[in-house]
Amino acid sequence: MSDTNPTQIHATGEASGFIPAPGDQPSPSGLRLGKPRDKPITVIGTNSIRAGFDAACLQQALNARSAPGVTDLVLNPDAHAGYGAPVGCVLTSPTHGYPGPVAIGRKAADRALDQKTVDDEFVANDILTNCRQYPKDEAPAAYKDFDAVLDSVKLAGLASEVARLKARFVIKDADTSLKGAA
Repeated sequence: MSDTNPTQIHATGEASGFIPAPGDQPSPSGLRLGKPRDKPITVIGTNSIRAGFDAACLQQALNARSAPGVTDLVLNPDAHAGYGAPVGCVLTSPTHGYPGPVAIGRKAADRALDQKTVDDEFVANDILTNCRQYPKDEAPAAYKDFDAVLDSVKLAGLASEVARLKARFVIKDADTSLKGAA
């Protein structure tokens, strides 16, 4: 918890923690919100990953967890603020699981990433592609550091690494949403 991140994440292990459910946290007026003893938000991530979640991401997680029908929310190590719910979270209800969005979004990537840098990264790593311009929102820089995310998942006991693959080529279809990139 800090000035920029007022929500407390309670560590439960090397790469796991929880945020009390909205019903277990007092509102600014001191009233309890939601049902008491709601299941807390599960947070997957090492200390450095947990410290990197900004206040907007955590507030979205709390808001999404308190939405009608949502019984569980998992904040994955690659989570960050999205539109309504954090990108990189999973929501569940008694009958459904809803994986959250997975990228920063086309508009945000267009603003944040330089096309030449994205394209040069393919050349530098000897990766072939059929794209005239690789979609910026799918570039590695649009995601959190892979090694940090993988370490969090391994330390939380959710998975183990069995192999590392190296991209050799990327083939994109002529999706009209790519605006001529493929």
